[in-house]
Amino acid sequence: VELARTQLALREGDLASAKRFATSAVGRCADRRSPQRDCGQARAALGTIHFWQGQHAEAERDFAAAIRHFETLEGNPEEAALQRSNRAEALLALGRVDEALPEFQRALAVLRARPAGDPEDLALPLKGLGQSYLRLGRATLAIVALEEALSLTGTAPLELADIRWSL
Repeated sequence: VELARTQLALREGDLASAKRFATSAVGRCADRRSPQRDCGQARAALGTIHFWQGQHAEAERDFAAAIRHFETLEGNPEEAALQRSNRAEALLALGRVDEALPEFQRALAVLRARPAGDPEDLALPLKGLGQSYLRLGRATLAIVALEEALSLTGTAPLELADIRWSL
């Protein structure tokens, strides 16, 4: 129930309520009072909220927990890869570019390998990869990654703006 409330509050832009519900959902998982399939999503939602609130260290911790959950408890490498990309975004926000770069690369490797995946899932890790390369002074590699991200159809307008700004 808390996870559904979290998603609804996020859609409505109510971060305070979303954080309260997500924190409760994570607590229920810790107490084993919630279905395990919801626990990774609860951690990912809390990470997203922390990221949007500028609490990047907390977001990184939450995304790392979500990755562990999806990799070990659910055996869901695709969802783990999406959360790995989110964790890399948090690392990038913390200025830890050397840690973020391989996380983006690892996420992309998994997402590119899946047979029927949504190509739009590649936009965020490609953007992050390009931004990481920029911070490391590797402009040519940055342009390749950012242009590929830009070419993906259906990318959210805010992401498109961020990609274009990076180029």
